[in-house]
Amino acid sequence: KKYHKKLSGPIMDRIDIKINVPRIKGEKVFSETVRNYKDIIDKISYLKELQFKRQNKFNSELNPKEIKIYCKLSLKAEDLLKKSIDNLRLSLRAVDKIIKTARTIADFENKEIIDTDHIAEALQYRNIEEDEL
Repeated sequence: KKYHKKLSGPIMDRIDIKINVPRIKGEKVFSETVRNYKDIIDKISYLKELQFKRQNKFNSELNPKEIKIYCKLSLKAEDLLKKSIDNLRLSLRAVDKIIKTARTIADFENKEIIDTDHIAEALQYRNIEEDEL
């Protein structure tokens, strides 16, 4: 929390995903759910492969021109994003990062088109409240 307050708005704007990661209690460190990473690693490998087949780079590396090509939004998703831009006063950099994060979420669900759920989830990762950090 203390560290977060020292970061300026433009610096925070460059961070794609902001989430609160709680401490893991000692007894959970060695539990099966925490230690079983194989499924997660397999899914990440699949997503990396998918992104490279589609655009020869990770979603996070897309430039604004490539975002228009590879990150197709449904009309409802576009409407939600437009409203969010106005209501949350998002910068163009923030909008690009939200779209790229939503593209990754859509990839995770094997969806070609980015929908409102993907935009909403990306917005949640982007707009974590200061007091939650």
